[in-house]
Amino acid sequence: MIWCLGAMIIVNGQEQQAGELLSKAVYEEEVNGELDEAIKTYQLIIKQYPDNRKVAAEALLHLGICYEKKGMQEAGPAYKQLIEDYPDQKKEVTTAKERLSKFIKLPEKTSLTALKPTFRKISIPTKPDNGVLSPDGENLAFTSEGSVWIVPVQGKVQPDLAGEPHRITEPMEASNYANTLTWSGDGKWIAFNTFDNDNDAIYIVSSTGGEPKKIPVNIIRSGDGRMYGKRLSLSYDGKLLAFSSSDINLDKATLEKELPRSIYTYSMDDGTITHLTEDNTGQPAFSPDGKMIAYVKNIRFDEGYPVNEGWVIPVKGGPPNRITNPAIHVKGPIWSPDGRMIAFTRRKNPEHSDLNQVVIVSVSEYGKLLNIQKTINLPQYTYLLPAGWSLNNTIGFHLVNPRFQAIYTVPFPGGKATQVTPDGWANNPCWSEDGKRILYRWEDVIRSIPEKGGEISAIPIESDKRTYEVLPGGGNHISPDGRSLLFAGYSPGQEKGIHVHLMIMPVEGGEPSVITQSPTQDRYPCWSPDGKSIAFIRNHGTSKGNIVIHIFTVPAGGGDVKQITSAQDSVSYSSVKYTPDGNHIAYFSKDKSIKLIPVHGGESRELIKVESLDSHNEIIMLRDGKHMAYTSDGKIWMVPLTGGEPIQIETGLSDWFHSQIDQSPDGKTIAFTAFTRWDSDLWLMENFLPATK
Repeated sequence: MIWCLGAMIIVNGQEQQAGELLSKAVYEEEVNGELDEAIKTYQLIIKQYPDNRKVAAEALLHLGICYEKKGMQEAGPAYKQLIEDYPDQKKEVTTAKERLSKFIKLPEKTSLTALKPTFRKISIPTKPDNGVLSPDGENLAFTSEGSVWIVPVQGKVQPDLAGEPHRITEPMEASNYANTLTWSGDGKWIAFNTFDNDNDAIYIVSSTGGEPKKIPVNIIRSGDGRMYGKRLSLSYDGKLLAFSSSDINLDKATLEKELPRSIYTYSMDDGTITHLTEDNTGQPAFSPDGKMIAYVKNIRFDEGYPVNEGWVIPVKGGPPNRITNPAIHVKGPIWSPDGRMIAFTRRKNPEHSDLNQVVIVSVSEYGKLLNIQKTINLPQYTYLLPAGWSLNNTIGFHLVNPRFQAIYTVPFPGGKATQVTPDGWANNPCWSEDGKRILYRWEDVIRSIPEKGGEISAIPIESDKRTYEVLPGGGNHISPDGRSLLFAGYSPGQEKGIHVHLMIMPVEGGEPSVITQSPTQDRYPCWSPDGKSIAFIRNHGTSKGNIVIHIFTVPAGGGDVKQITSAQDSVSYSSVKYTPDGNHIAYFSKDKSIKLIPVHGGESRELIKVESLDSHNEIIMLRDGKHMAYTSDGKIWMVPLTGGEPIQIETGLSDWFHSQIDQSPDGKTIAFTAFTRWDSDLWLMENFLPATK
């Protein structure tokens, strides 16, 4: 009896251990999507516990399914072994026979060898630089001039030339920056964002045109919400809208700080609003059947950049499933037409912000990860979310055309420009005190080059932390006495994002002194004419969901910062400069003007209207003490400090975009940054899935 009891205990223990191993393997397969780990555990169960017939049969069945998911021929033998060795396990045998019959036919239908992806450019003469494909891939919806437009992807002239665009809304500040508008799955509706400073709203309109309908929700977005966080998604019939926002119950008028966002859905039928996901989530995308939503979740910051994971959640609520391993900058999930795959864009290089890879994952009907399908390198990079995955299995991207940027010099007040830095990404030019060299920013660090070109020298930043100069608004400003270099910089690895501070170091390089400890970001620093003070702009939080910028001053040796602007001054995110007498600061205003504000307080006054605002626009005071130069609309201008008509400083680079500028100490030469104008084209990725007969 004792011997029998002991044997029973051993058997029961083995059965329990086998069951625990099976549960672990199923979890790895169906929840984590770790197929290789699951296969190892299933093989271990079959080897060690063949007499535990139920567990062994289940392990063989799941082993075959794992092989099948991976497209491996080993699935067939696994199913056959189950049928032959465990005929008494009828449920598992029945399933194995069904799967085996389909698997045997699979090679006759499908090649398991993936094709090499091809990319085809679609020429759109109007260069919209954004757009989302209709579900059938025949049309592209985009925004321009504040309206929503539709253009046929294939016109009547030639296959790769788009057709005639037509406007479907009147001008209404419609915005599709970063590719955030959406089509309904049936192609009948388009939802889009509008934004005009204080009013952030969502509209829906028929894809054939008509009166847009405003969605009555209180949207609160700030920070990244101005870009990727505005991504929308519509269900197949257009009756359910998904969007991201901070707490929609907050009073937007009193909002003074950036808050985390999450995903909500809005019912067109009854106006029901459902809070679907946790904080720090966004970029929703409905599955084709409308049952699931894919999205991204920000889990931390790494080297100053967000680390996003891909997730899927049932529309009716329930536990979400993570479908990607932590990967830096995963963005813009899109579903395949059959709902079996999801594609994301991501950064191949963690230290750069451009999106240049596509990751495709396979998911179950319940939104669980099955396996990573493949990673594909894009031929060029993009900053926009994908344009969509059409019914003919093409994925659209707006890829940025190769851009060339360098530092140039031109005689003042105009002439033919000379390139002085090599091809690449040189910017922020600044003349040395003797006028013999030009300092500039290159790949986050500071360099120096002779004024006519030549050997490049590094200006080392010696610090126990890696310190980089930022762009835009990094600076490179030499003090009036020629001894110190002022710039805006940061050290990576901060948990809550990048905090940018003002720093000063010897002009030949060395250890920087931190002048400001910004709670957010301090940028665009400049010296006062006497070298005793520094002016700069600071992200001062948000108001009504919008970022507020103010101008501050701080003693050159550090100390208390002083705010000199108020909300009505409408400071834009760009350059500021002291006037030659040190009594005023010039800045770009959001009303498309350059204004002067007294350093010691008072009302600002308008100096001149400008064509456009850009974060790379620059203001400098010319050496004659009577004029100011600035960049706007991609050109260099000068104007008297008393006001008047601006005069363009010609460089001979008529088709190039001019940004940061500086004047030589003798006043005879202007150094400036120029690059080919930034545009993108629609590219269609094809032949990236296994070929089918």
